[in-house]
Amino acid sequence: MWACGRRQTDTQTRVTTIDFASSTTHANCNQRILSVECLGTEHGFQDRFASSPQERIPFYRSIYENCTTVTKNLEIVHLYPGSGSEFDLSFIENIRQVYGYVLVATNHVSRVPLTSLRVIRGLVQLKPQSNGVGYSLYIAANYHQPRAGVEVGLRVLELPSLRGRRLLCIR
Repeated sequence: MWACGRRQTDTQTRVTTIDFASSTTHANCNQRILSVECLGTEHGFQDRFASSPQERIPFYRSIYENCTTVTKNLEIVHLYPGSGSEFDLSFIENIRQVYGYVLVATNHVSRVPLTSLRVIRGLVQLKPQSNGVGYSLYIAANYHQPRAGVEVGLRVLELPSLRGRRLLCIR
């Protein structure tokens, strides 16, 4: 509850600290909340990196690690770990809200842990087709079937905290 605390923002690092006075009677006012904003990306499906998936992980980590609020879009795309390996995406676990859209596409990872994500505001929507339909959450093509016949790809999309008033139709 914002009413029982004092909000301070360090503009250089975009870290917001809320100190709650211990003298108040509100039960939740004896805590300290840290909010870290990160910019996010706005590339969509395009592969702007022209690099290997192994080089994308440090890029994503530098943007999203310790971030709680993404001011643009959360995009995780084109990740293909080597045979028998898996990318660690635990650096996105702390993200609580995204102002734009969330895009998880063309990845061959088995787990995407968006465990703290509560709100996707959708102020900017992904429009993958020319028909003008926009999406705030877009999950697509996260699988691959190599020649050995074993399917590789997304098995768990963790969104236990996500809340909303409207559900979208998934085709």
